[in-house]
Amino acid sequence: MNMNSEYRIVLSVLVRCFKPSHLTFVSIDVMSNQIAKLTATLAKSEQRRVVEQESMSAPFSKSKNKC
Repeated sequence: MNMNSEYRIVLSVLVRCFKPSHLTFVSIDVMSNQIAKLTATLAKSEQRRVVEQESMSAPFSKSKNKC
């Protein structure tokens, strides 16, 4: 699942959780911005995790090549 589809899923859940009369374009825009920021933060965190995982496995791959 990509970030765009996750963003749409979260937004649709938020919209369903509130009564339409309580939602305004401003509140939807604020929620959308918050979701976008959280999604970006999640993506950066995932990138850091992958880099960290790759750096931890690098010494093992180098030692395998020496044998």
